[in-house]
Amino acid sequence: MTKTPVVALLYLLLLAVLSSSAPAQTQRREAQIYRCGPEGRQLQDSPCSDKPTGTAQSVAFDQPSATQQREARERAAAERKQADRMEQERLQAEATQRKNQAAPGRIDGLASPAATPGAAASSPHTKPQPKKPKFLPQRNRSSVPAGASSAPR
Repeated sequence: MTKTPVVALLYLLLLAVLSSSAPAQTQRREAQIYRCGPEGRQLQDSPCSDKPTGTAQSVAFDQPSATQQREARERAAAERKQADRMEQERLQAEATQRKNQAAPGRIDGLASPAATPGAAASSPHTKPQPKKPKFLPQRNRSSVPAGASSAPR
């Protein structure tokens, strides 16, 4: 006996074992439907009441296996959890943004002077005090004659 037929036989045996353990595939199914209604736009799985002698039509469809149905349910549940988590993150971000924008502002979008940290101590109802000049101008009294008065007579 040569090695080539033995190797081929082992290869076929291995292929048969692996193909039997492959995941379940969708199954091709058929169903009988009846077209009912005025223009045949209603589809039913039982004969029509208005046309008891109507003929059934065969419709082929793919039926997912139990494994595929379970995986689809798990995937939908995981996506639902992710969507809920993303919604909570969005709501928190919106709340933070509303909180940060709650301070009154001007029409140009800049914060009002009362909203600045340095002005927070002063009350918005108090009138600001005028600033004192850093230096007082000195009058030169020598340029005005002693007898001259600035008031009109």
